[in-house]
Amino acid sequence: AVLSVVAGSPGAGAAALRRCEERATCWECTATPRLHLFNTTYQLCEWCSGRCGPQPSRLDPSPALACPSDEDPVRFEVECPMPAEDLPALPVDSILSDWMGQMAPVLDPLPLLALSLPGTHDTLTYELSTVLSDGEVPDALREYERFDGINDFIRWQAQTHALDISSQLENGIRFFDFRMMYESDLGDWYSEHTIQSKRTTVHYLTEMRSWLDAHSSEIIVLWLSKHGNTCNKGDDQYTNVSTEEKQNMWQRIQEIFDGLLVDFSVTSINSTSLAGILSR
Repeated sequence: AVLSVVAGSPGAGAAALRRCEERATCWECTATPRLHLFNTTYQLCEWCSGRCGPQPSRLDPSPALACPSDEDPVRFEVECPMPAEDLPALPVDSILSDWMGQMAPVLDPLPLLALSLPGTHDTLTYELSTVLSDGEVPDALREYERFDGINDFIRWQAQTHALDISSQLENGIRFFDFRMMYESDLGDWYSEHTIQSKRTTVHYLTEMRSWLDAHSSEIIVLWLSKHGNTCNKGDDQYTNVSTEEKQNMWQRIQEIFDGLLVDFSVTSINSTSLAGILSR
């Protein structure tokens, strides 16, 4: 359930709710009846109790019908809750693992940026080792490392959740925050949150690919970064890692997700619908 709270006077809200109830059997706003919230042209349609059909929109004034001058129109995209019958029935046992597929009639016309995706912060911290990560770790922690048990304590502090990748996906998570670092001694990439992950990044990415192969209706967003740094780009992210090593890792990612990656330099992330993404 989603609760949207908009500040306003109680009286106006009650009146709007009454008008929402009155108009429930008498309106069409787009070419897709009863999916007015998801009009791909983002027109804000209005409704008034005395008329049926589309009303002038603030973005598109072309519809000819108008409300009587003594009645304020209801901007039902903003003021009216979406009736439950407008949403597809979601089986309880699949509402989380396949929620995008279950809601395809509603979501398919939308671009990806129109969705608020549930995500996890520091996605891979459920499986941390007791090894301090390479790179940006305070010198004091490396000094404390000689004390017994200190790394176990740091690991406990660094863990943000306990669900593994597959469980996160099964529970509806679709945005993943992968903090990556290159372990020079081992010659491979790991996740990190002060402490590095037990297994390589490739292991977790491969697990994601296996899950996606079994859930073809779902879309995920994978954010790769060095400790969540959004300022440094390109070579500035990993100053001590060779260009060759970074290119090799990118090649491995492309191989793991072969056939599933969407190149938004070719198709617009602002306008390509979810249905369009899934069809590529």
